[in-house]
Amino acid sequence: MTQPKPEYLVPAEGLKVRHPQGGYLPPEGDYVVLDSYWRRQLADESVQKGQPPKPAKPPKPEGKE
Repeated sequence: MTQPKPEYLVPAEGLKVRHPQGGYLPPEGDYVVLDSYWRRQLADESVQKGQPPKPAKPPKPEGKE
């Protein structure tokens, strides 16, 4: 049996959604495994699928002399 692929979810605007492992889903979203809890949150429109933020590019090194 294969492991389910995590989905990136964000809370609906103006909502704080509890995370089953404690705390809240961050406003910018997070990767979660779509278990029955998260599927119910999607059905209730408390969360929605989102795009993960792009990783910050490291600063370019200064020119070598």
